[in-house]
Amino acid sequence: PEAEKAGEENDYFSSSEISWAVKFFLDALYYKNRTEFNISAPKFQVKGISKEDGRYLEVRNTIAKKSKSQDKALLVCDAGCGNGRYLKNLIEDFPDVEFYGTDISESALRMIPEKVKTAEGTLTCLPYDNNVFDLVYTCEALEHAVDIDQAVREINRVLKPDGMIVVVDKTVEALGEMEIGAWEQWFGKEDFLEKLKKSFKKVQRHDSIPYDGIKGDTFSAWLGEYKNEK
Repeated sequence: PEAEKAGEENDYFSSSEISWAVKFFLDALYYKNRTEFNISAPKFQVKGISKEDGRYLEVRNTIAKKSKSQDKALLVCDAGCGNGRYLKNLIEDFPDVEFYGTDISESALRMIPEKVKTAEGTLTCLPYDNNVFDLVYTCEALEHAVDIDQAVREINRVLKPDGMIVVVDKTVEALGEMEIGAWEQWFGKEDFLEKLKKSFKKVQRHDSIPYDGIKGDTFSAWLGEYKNEK
């Protein structure tokens, strides 16, 4: 009670006591990541992404497929949107889609086009209600989530029952081809596919996605359709 009066109540387990060592570690990690992304936001990926880039095409083609399956405007979220380099292209290609973007960095969110509805948040705690979106995509962002399983569950939570997820990220099989951050986690192609099956009924994987004009095996895309209700 005294802690609550002093404004010290945590916002992730507000009604239960947790290990203070764990709390302090998670808080420190959150603020470290948030600060680093705020500092790097003005110079990181400002130029955007080519509409011919394989990573962009994975997202674009999935949105196009989903758009054909229903007769009303889609609600689509970019989870970990950064400066919005995907969103800037997508709002041109899909003017009727309602786009949302969330990121840990408020500095990055200030660079998002006004047409996109933005909210500060993390992949492990998305700032949306249950069953909101028709499609959620995350590109080179899930690798920064501390708890990958929780991030997948969160995306599942905010999707409608017939919603779709698209994850574009680096594969563990490509370790050594690019610099990796201290807290990045690259995904095993088959391992992550199995992880998605816990939250989605229909999953698939696309490998060897070209990027920045480079053909290689660095990136894969994992897609899930029809969420599991648990």
